[in-house]
Amino acid sequence: MKDKSISEIQGAEKGIPLIYLAYDNPEEWSKGDEVKVWIDGDVLASYPEQAKAKKIQFK
Repeated sequence: MKDKSISEIQGAEKGIPLIYLAYDNPEEWSKGDEVKVWIDGDVLASYPEQAKAKKIQFK
């Protein structure tokens, strides 16, 4: 999946849980990285879901 765009995943892979995370330093991460995320506040019920990440670390 790391070589697919969000649009491609949403169109071809219905039912896969996706989340859009806002983060202060997104350049620290690359598409396909496996990470552990701590959420700051609520998760918006949309598709994809949306939330603010307060901490992200590599697995």
